[in-house]
Amino acid sequence: MLPLSGPIAPAARQAYAEALNGLMGGILAPESGVLDAWQQYPIPFASHATTADQPAAPQPPADALADLLSGDDIHGNALRLVGRMVREGVTDAMIRSTFQILAQQVEAMRGADRAQALLGGELTRMIRGARDWQARGQTDREDQRRRESAAMDQSADSDFLTPPPRPTEAMFYGLTGEVARTAAAGREVNPVSVAAAFLSWLSAQVGRDVYLQVGDVRHPVPLFTLHVGRTAIAAKGESTGLPLRIDEAIRQSPLARLGPEQHLLGQTHAGGLSSREGLTLFVHDGYKSGRDDIPSIEDKRLWVFEPEFQNVIAQGKREGNTLSAALRDVWDGGSIKPATKGGRIWASVPHIALHGCITPFELRAGLEQKDITNGFGNRFLLIWAERTCLVPLPRATAPEAISRLARRAERVIRFALGTYPATIYTRELRLTPDAETMWCSAYRSLKRREPLGETVAALLERRAPITLRLAGLFALTDESLMIEARHLAAALAWSRYHRDSVAFVFGAEVEQTRQAIEQSDRRRKLRDYLAGRDWVIRSEILSRALGGKVTANDLNGVLQAMLADGEIEQKQEARGGAATNTKTFYRASVAREIDAKDAKHAQDGVNADPESGRTTAKDAERRTPEKDAAGVVCREVIG
Repeated sequence: MLPLSGPIAPAARQAYAEALNGLMGGILAPESGVLDAWQQYPIPFASHATTADQPAAPQPPADALADLLSGDDIHGNALRLVGRMVREGVTDAMIRSTFQILAQQVEAMRGADRAQALLGGELTRMIRGARDWQARGQTDREDQRRRESAAMDQSADSDFLTPPPRPTEAMFYGLTGEVARTAAAGREVNPVSVAAAFLSWLSAQVGRDVYLQVGDVRHPVPLFTLHVGRTAIAAKGESTGLPLRIDEAIRQSPLARLGPEQHLLGQTHAGGLSSREGLTLFVHDGYKSGRDDIPSIEDKRLWVFEPEFQNVIAQGKREGNTLSAALRDVWDGGSIKPATKGGRIWASVPHIALHGCITPFELRAGLEQKDITNGFGNRFLLIWAERTCLVPLPRATAPEAISRLARRAERVIRFALGTYPATIYTRELRLTPDAETMWCSAYRSLKRREPLGETVAALLERRAPITLRLAGLFALTDESLMIEARHLAAALAWSRYHRDSVAFVFGAEVEQTRQAIEQSDRRRKLRDYLAGRDWVIRSEILSRALGGKVTANDLNGVLQAMLADGEIEQKQEARGGAATNTKTFYRASVAREIDAKDAKHAQDGVNADPESGRTTAKDAERRTPEKDAAGVVCREVIG
């Protein structure tokens, strides 16, 4: 408002302000005469004038003198002031002119020594340094913009959305595939949902005479399957239509009765599971009701169809309800025991399979964290399936087709049932050598924790045993106790579909998926970097293994996850003798992976007669310090 042709004394400021206020009718505020409100730069009017060809020059800071005189470090203040003026576009000549006047004012207030530091070569170096810093900063900003632009261009054709799963032909093996294709022919129902329901139904009917031996544990083959899809679109009710018609056809056959009290098929219960006690009543060991003795149910096969599976989840949330715990025990092959000491109803070795239907919203909203972490959720073969087409007037499957499928299913069940329930666990399902090789190749992938977040990883923890059960069922559909490579290939196809379904249903949060994928990529880079190296310090991991492109929190997340999974080891060393001043080092863990042949050698050695006292040369060679205590040869595998 009031440019001046030269410097003025501090005492003259108020006089100028009062004169200007009078000319303007007294509109100025009382603080108009203070130092910060004045531009005290000696800019001649002629050089400051503007024309159409000469735009106005940028004005220097109005509070320059106050900034310069704050504190005792005038040199540091001058550096900051020069940098500020450079950033705001002030020319070098204007900066020099400004500092000449500022030096006069500093001399009057602080002395000549302080003022001298603001002029001469020192000021030239300040201006040059500020210009260089500005140029480097501009270059860095341009590089950053180019990187961000390249990243945006690259991400334009990629994202972190999870697509729905796609079935493969390998899933529809043998009788299961024939049932699924028959149900879907000319109808809206998804063949995957039909196949899942049929496999669950069949797993309940085969009984417990057949089993899988895994270590010292015998596994029965019942399946818990869960069909997930949106309301009305998933056609969840139709998925069990054909399996239930096959069930009805077998029950009506006079050949399906094995005796006065036994039928070829076990019980079927549609909906309404509410408690451990209610489940036990279907397969109980007998109990006393008043004065009456209720006899035991000998055939403990049961297939449960829950079209509204959210009710089962809701029951598990009720205070004192232990239904979910009972289902976990059943899946594991255990018995259903009373939840309290006063309970009177037991069920020894029940053989129960379950098929449920639920919408994705109900599943995500209803499944609590405890259901995910306690193993309830990961005992289910979860599949996503919705209708494949629109058919206004679908026709029912022909009776001839029903009879053909029922006869095939009847033969399979007769073969698998054996002498059940008189006997249990007498016939083992075994892998052929080719299937064993395939299983060993796939096992690491099945046991690997999925990189799509903790929920997805927890829900897929039992992929391996579920896959083995599926392979056993496919072998039984061929009326065989030997699991061949083709049976295992079909089971692995289902396992992949299961994995993709869980990822689709529970990995819908794009940001969570992005973070999980990025962490998985960082873990892969760190595994590759640590391979073959000894102890590596944390700073080296950050700068070299990960390129310095992660935050400290991200690095902590990667290291913590790899420590939890046993992929890396950690040690700390004191620096300078101080216990609290330490360096942290990491290296890759050495995983002990035992192949099938070596495991057999170990088992043979443990099972040998300890009284014989005979040791062959081969035994002596095997029991070297490099072997473990059981005589197992271990391969070193990173991660």
